[in-house]
Amino acid sequence: MIVADGDIGSTRAALVARDDLGDLPYGFGVGWHGRGDQRPELVRLKQGILRLEVGGEFAEFVVVPSLNAHVVDSGLSDADLATFPCSYDSAEEMLVRADLGEGESILVTGVAGGVGSALIQLALVRGARVVAVASESKRDRLLALGAEHFVPRDAATLQESVEGLVGEQGIDVVADVVGGELFGPILKVLRRGGRYTTSGAIGGPTTAIDLRDLIWRRRQSA
Repeated sequence: MIVADGDIGSTRAALVARDDLGDLPYGFGVGWHGRGDQRPELVRLKQGILRLEVGGEFAEFVVVPSLNAHVVDSGLSDADLATFPCSYDSAEEMLVRADLGEGESILVTGVAGGVGSALIQLALVRGARVVAVASESKRDRLLALGAEHFVPRDAATLQESVEGLVGEQGIDVVADVVGGELFGPILKVLRRGGRYTTSGAIGGPTTAIDLRDLIWRRRQSA
């Protein structure tokens, strides 16, 4: 069954659903490599990766279990739809790993970007309360998006600002796509047994950590 068929640059591409692939784990991909009259080579890819490439570009065929293929009937453009597998998949995986639940408080950094704004929306669907961290110029837009609280992105005052809104160690989950100098302060606002999940480091990939914040409060990473 052809689920999606179209031109991607100079390469014809098709998404094909197959029921005869056997029991594959969720997200397991099988790529067909070949162009034109070439015989496609069936290549099994490791779990969690679905690859589209022919000579370094896009594959002509990608085969997935039918469970993972869905018909898309939407008025959104292809460009709009393409944002979902990037920003929203990343955000959803973060929240699933952190096991965010109804009534919990989540602090989200980098909320002005694609993954950050997706985190707000998906957290609200779960019934969570969102504390958004971004530059002051983004305050009105993020509150309109549904964040319950807004905190300016300033590492020096972040802990104090968050605690003034939700109390000391009042955050259940931190979803961080910034890292850098914000890592230390946001770790300190997590409650005992709180969860930290990340998918980015736009503020810097390396940072210092006070191990006592993990030892004494038994925080978890997801």
